[in-house]
Amino acid sequence: MLEANTAGEPDGTRGLCGGVIGRAPCQRNEALLGNANGNGIDGQAAEDGNRIEGHPFQRLENERNEHDTLAPPDDDGLLRLLSDHVVSRFTRLTGLPSVAALTSSPGGSDTEDPAENPAHPACAEFAHSDYCRESWQLHLAELSKRPETHWHKCERRRLCAVVPVVCQGRCLAACKLVCAGTMAEQLFLNNVEILDVLARDFVTSEAAFLARMLPSHPEAIESKGPLPIHRDVLTHGLCSHPAIVQALQTIEAHISDPKLTVSRVAREVNLHPNYLSGLFVDLVGQSMRDFITNRRVDMAKTLLATTDWQIKRIAHHSGHANARWFGHVFRTTTGVSPAAYRARSRRPSRVA
Repeated sequence: MLEANTAGEPDGTRGLCGGVIGRAPCQRNEALLGNANGNGIDGQAAEDGNRIEGHPFQRLENERNEHDTLAPPDDDGLLRLLSDHVVSRFTRLTGLPSVAALTSSPGGSDTEDPAENPAHPACAEFAHSDYCRESWQLHLAELSKRPETHWHKCERRRLCAVVPVVCQGRCLAACKLVCAGTMAEQLFLNNVEILDVLARDFVTSEAAFLARMLPSHPEAIESKGPLPIHRDVLTHGLCSHPAIVQALQTIEAHISDPKLTVSRVAREVNLHPNYLSGLFVDLVGQSMRDFITNRRVDMAKTLLATTDWQIKRIAHHSGHANARWFGHVFRTTTGVSPAAYRARSRRPSRVA
């Protein structure tokens, strides 16, 4: 216990920065600093090996579980490690929840269903809405093209950030943070930075595990340019309304862009999205969202039947965020997988 200051400050002693430190809090914390002989309470610091020899300091215990090195190099093993070493630590440091999700499978199969949108507690009620599902697929497309931390403010008035887990240039998983839109933007970004640091630390400490997640012979990415396709605007002859004609031209010009949305088309036409959507249904006979989907599937059908392109390349060229999302949309629209459609379209017809 410090003695009372005899130089005119009876309530405490003046600290290094000039502030008065009250008498009560200024007790020596034996548990943290150890006594003059370098021992903590009951000398346990010296016994458990955490004390640095010759100094009263103690090492911060490493929370890594020795069984982590035995975790199977599969999806479940990766998610368990992320939960233990990134998600839980982030919550403990910030008090905020985050979630981890896979972005690709070890084998990188083109025929898998799209990765599910991880339901973060702050937006769980919207997780299965069309808007949130499409937003997640756009996040995945961005991570596939450029695996870096990014964020946005969604139409649900939420701040949403995605932090990638990258090994050898490939994004295997991501951690998602969602906060209320009322949170100060700088505070949100500070928390995103903490999550990003934890994810990078995880990649470093678990490099051997992550390397085992990758295929031995990754599929080579083709560098050839896209095959030019003649784009027919299917409904121009059915409608002469200038706004619809302009909307159809915009769709055709950007059909290969996964970020093409009704809102984007409406901005190009300078109309409110709801008004344009209603007008499109009245004059074209289907919603603009369905029209874009069907146009992309038609384009994919042509490529599947007439080229030897990999499915992931066809997915990209026909405006889908990734091959898995393309497979999901294609099966939903046609009833068969892209691979099955290709095989069927190339099967020689029987002559009676």
